[in-house]
Amino acid sequence: MATLSVHDNRTHRSAPTGTTGATAFAAWQEEVAHSRRIERAAESLDLTAYQPRWGEHVSLRLIMLHMIHEYARHNGHADFLREGVDGTVGP
Repeated sequence: MATLSVHDNRTHRSAPTGTTGATAFAAWQEEVAHSRRIERAAESLDLTAYQPRWGEHVSLRLIMLHMIHEYARHNGHADFLREGVDGTVGP
């Protein structure tokens, strides 16, 4: 199995005080573009890279599945917040 060599200093961090929605959205778009460059450069979803937060080598496939899971979780949280504001419930 090949190993993907991607190293940068990206970390999870909170937005600085005074950050606008537009600034946060632009930062998110930059992260999406970075992720897409990695995906395009990968020969396969079976490529692995060391994930220090998890303490192990993981495949690009696992990382992508993890991101789908995270998006689903946070979209669910946003739905609960919206429901609390306007009382509308999903289908």
